[in-house]
Amino acid sequence: MYPPLVGPPAEPDRRVTWQQRNRRSPHQKARAADPRGGSRRPNYPMSSQLPNRPIIQKTDYFRDDALMVAVRKFPCGHCGITHEGTCGAHPNWSWAGKGKSIKAHDLPAALCPHCHVPILDQGKDLSREEREMMWLKAFYQTMLHGFRSGKFVVVK
Repeated sequence: MYPPLVGPPAEPDRRVTWQQRNRRSPHQKARAADPRGGSRRPNYPMSSQLPNRPIIQKTDYFRDDALMVAVRKFPCGHCGITHEGTCGAHPNWSWAGKGKSIKAHDLPAALCPHCHVPILDQGKDLSREEREMMWLKAFYQTMLHGFRSGKFVVVK
């Protein structure tokens, strides 16, 4: 039940740092260096041993607040409604520059809230191709309206 009181005193508990606790024994080091794959982790090549791959440059996204403000005053590019107010709808496709946690370029289609939700946000009733085609048509109408109204001007 209780340890005997006779004999050498027990060693006090030693505190061990995480470096000491995670130190590899010589057996573990030999096993990890085994060319037959004795290691549990796969042997990934070092970055200097990887084949030469083209470096993908980060995209310099086009941002223009004046364009976004101008597009908000346009009629909806899909249904033509003008009185509800439109928003600049960015495309949600990778070909347009959309990525994880980043919007695509500021090349918006003017869409009212009733058209924006089914086309871009929650288009469960439409296929991906249908939503993409609807957005492209709205984008075309937005650009056409911008040039016809004189809001967009080509500068030479």
